[in-house]
Amino acid sequence: MKKIKRYLKPEFFTVVLLVSLLILPLKFFAGSSASFKNAQIQTGKVDEPTQTNTPPKHKRKKRVKSIPKKMDTKLLAVPAGKWGAQGIILNVEEKGVTIEYECADGQIEQSLKMDVQGNFTVNGVHTRQRPGPIRADASQTRQPARYEGKILGDKMTLKVILTATQEVIGEFTLERGKTPLMTRCY
Repeated sequence: MKKIKRYLKPEFFTVVLLVSLLILPLKFFAGSSASFKNAQIQTGKVDEPTQTNTPPKHKRKKRVKSIPKKMDTKLLAVPAGKWGAQGIILNVEEKGVTIEYECADGQIEQSLKMDVQGNFTVNGVHTRQRPGPIRADASQTRQPARYEGKILGDKMTLKVILTATQEVIGEFTLERGKTPLMTRCY
């Protein structure tokens, strides 16, 4: 009877309550599956083990980190060389591009770069030529232009747009290494 009275004292219940408030949350929030299973065994609630398709640690494949969005837009330099089609020659160089039309010229003053799908958009200038003799003191009208296109293998599609008026100068399908015969407007 003395043993029972000792357990009925309020101090005993206070200690048990404090211990349970401190220890039990640690078991459940520590993230350890072993302590969780021990708690299940002690309470008599043991779930049947579930079968998983996770291979053992030594046979697991390494996770491949996903490519950040910034890397998806990596630009690749278009190799130097000539591209041509009827009425246009495009000469790609390391630091820029020159374009010759029958009655105009174009220039891109930076290296031509494309994304991994072959698309490119770059700003440059477009200069219209007049037929016949040109006076030495005559100024040429250079207009800002946008050059848009796509490269697939040895084929390039090119669209030239004047940026001030959105006028499409032309759409061309060029071929790498092709140098067509052109009649200039001189």
